[in-house]
Amino acid sequence: MDIKLINQKLGENTLNEEINNALSEGKYNEFQAIVAYISWGGIKLINEKLEKFYDAGKRVSLIVGVGEDGSEVDVLRYLKQRLPKAINYIFYAPVTYYKFHPKIYIFSNKKSSLFLIGSNNLTLGGLFCNSECCVKLEIDNKNDNELITSMNSLWKSYTNPKPPFHKNNLQKLSDKLLAAFPKVKKRKNHSRNNHLNKLNSIFPKIKMPKVPKTTLKKEISKETITDSSSRKNRDRVLLLEILNETGAGGTQVQIPREVIKKYFNVSTNGHQTIEVKIEDNEIRPAVICHFQNNTHRISFSEIVNLRRPFLMKIIRKRTKLYSVTFLKGRTYRKEILRCNNRTRKSAKRWRVASH
Repeated sequence: MDIKLINQKLGENTLNEEINNALSEGKYNEFQAIVAYISWGGIKLINEKLEKFYDAGKRVSLIVGVGEDGSEVDVLRYLKQRLPKAINYIFYAPVTYYKFHPKIYIFSNKKSSLFLIGSNNLTLGGLFCNSECCVKLEIDNKNDNELITSMNSLWKSYTNPKPPFHKNNLQKLSDKLLAAFPKVKKRKNHSRNNHLNKLNSIFPKIKMPKVPKTTLKKEISKETITDSSSRKNRDRVLLLEILNETGAGGTQVQIPREVIKKYFNVSTNGHQTIEVKIEDNEIRPAVICHFQNNTHRISFSEIVNLRRPFLMKIIRKRTKLYSVTFLKGRTYRKEILRCNNRTRKSAKRWRVASH
């Protein structure tokens, strides 16, 4: 058994490097994690390697906790859509003074295992920015059988909850569960409490590390147009009419095949990850899902209560990042007259133009 202390501090010696290495080196065929909190900021640091790991037919199993505001709903929806065969669970016990708080990452094959056990949540802070401590254990499954047994027992204690917990404290990630999350309100800048202002005057500020840039997974087929970083390509605008959409309570927007190829510039088979910024909300993940009937959809929970029809205005800001606004009323009636593309009579209309 090899033991190493990972002392992460402000972007140095980060846990995301350890996780990415374990996902990509080809040594392990299973990835498991139990984490208290999860965010797109954290997943984005490892999603390329995680998706390749999953697409190679390897097993992914996650047990995650949730906060009180439901802010992790978008990243949970991403996991459900992009890793549909992964075994993903939410552990939650609504009890005063109780917090689900473990942080454990496990990689394994028949002969060996890797344990990462410490303070790191699957968030941007936990995997990169924060000062965190983690113990890395590289295990020989045969020689360190006692530790393997202990870890298996720990995993089972959450996958099969016993008293004082109830079996329903663990729920499989599903569309029904995602629909139960509270609507996340737009974040506002609140003034700091007086005692925090006093602390700020005592403790010196620190210089935060620059978050590493990540390129979302590229699966561009030969039939698609190669994207470029030119201004012309970046700021192309898609105006897409939204009617009575299908799936997930009317929030799965069906995207015409031609739009998938020529505007989103991704493969027309398989699931593809992009990022979206819905009006003035924060950037979140979205998945272009390919269905067996050769349709493509993107989930936008933000449209659930919007009166139909309206136009969704999507602007490509850079590769795989899009800003989204909604055009309604008089603006919709004006712009829809310029949207002349449709797949069939009575179908939704769309238009692609320069910004």
